[in-house]
Amino acid sequence: MNYTIRNISALLILISIVTGCVSIQPFPNAAKSGETITLAVGSPEGMTKDNITVTFTSNDQVTYPGSTDITSGVKSVLKLYPDRTSYAWLVSTGTGQIARRSAHGPWLSVIIVDLPLGLPEGAGVINVTTDPGVTYPRFNPSADATDIDFTVLPGTGLPNLFEYVADGFGNTVNGNLGRLQPRPQAVVKFPVPDEGASSPIYGAIEVSVNLSMNDLNGGSILDEGIRVVKDMQPGNETSQVNQTWSRTEDDYTVMFVSPVGMHYYEARFSIVPLFPIYGYQITGIPTITSVAYYDLTGTLISGPASLPTISVE
Repeated sequence: MNYTIRNISALLILISIVTGCVSIQPFPNAAKSGETITLAVGSPEGMTKDNITVTFTSNDQVTYPGSTDITSGVKSVLKLYPDRTSYAWLVSTGTGQIARRSAHGPWLSVIIVDLPLGLPEGAGVINVTTDPGVTYPRFNPSADATDIDFTVLPGTGLPNLFEYVADGFGNTVNGNLGRLQPRPQAVVKFPVPDEGASSPIYGAIEVSVNLSMNDLNGGSILDEGIRVVKDMQPGNETSQVNQTWSRTEDDYTVMFVSPVGMHYYEARFSIVPLFPIYGYQITGIPTITSVAYYDLTGTLISGPASLPTISVE
C-alpha cells in the first residue's frame, strides 16, 4: 500500500466532497498491523498530534475487550485544501458557511497514523478524542462524536515511507511530512460571528501588530525572510480581497482591501518567519496595537464589538 502523498491528498479531498466533514472511513479502510492509514477529521482549529488521542476498538468485545490506544503511531496532522478552481472550493464551500461558523478557511485536517503491531484482527472502529482547545466550526461534525469504521487484516505490514522519485535519474527519497505541517507563526484571528447576526461588510481593514524576532545567526531582520500569509477562504474570491503589508522594525501594518465589500473574518492572517532558510524566530508576546475598519467609500467606521486576537502557534 505504497501511495504517494499526492495520491492520498487527492483521494481524501474527493471522498470528503464538502471540506469540513469528518469521514466515517479511513484511507484505506482495511490494513494490516504496522501499515499506514489516514483519517479525515474535518476542519478543527488548533489540532496537532500532541493534543489528540486515537484508539481502535474491536467489534468482537468477547475476544478483544476494551480499546487499544494507537496514539503513539500518529506521525502528523496536516491541513489539505481543494483546488481553488474546483466545485468543492467554489460551490460546496463557496457559501462561506465554514468561515462564518469558525472564522477560518475550510481546510480538511488529516491524521496520518502508523498502526502498531498486534492489533485485534477483524472489524472495529477508530475514535479520535481531542483535548480542550481544539474547536470545530459551529454545527459541523466533530471527530470526537464520530465512529470511523476500520478493519484490521491478518498479518503484519510495513509503514508507508511516502517514497517518491526525486529526479530524472530515478533516484528516490522518503517523503518528509514535517514539510507539510504549519511552521511556527503568529496568527491574527477574528471572532466568530454570532449565529443569525447580520454580518456587515467593509471596504478595507487595517491591522497593526507589534512583533519581535531575533536572528539566530546574529544578523538583521529583513522583510525577505518573513511571510505574511492570508488565510485562504472561498469568500476571498467573491469579495476580491487584496492584501498588502509593510514593516518598520517590530511594527507591522497589514491592509486588506475589497472593492465590493468583505466580512471582517476574511482578514485573518499569519506572520511566518521563513525558518530555517533564515534563522528568524518570534520572541516575546506579539500584540495587536490597532485595528481600523473602512466602508466602501474609504470612510473610517466602527468595527465589530469583539477585537481580534494574536497568538504564537
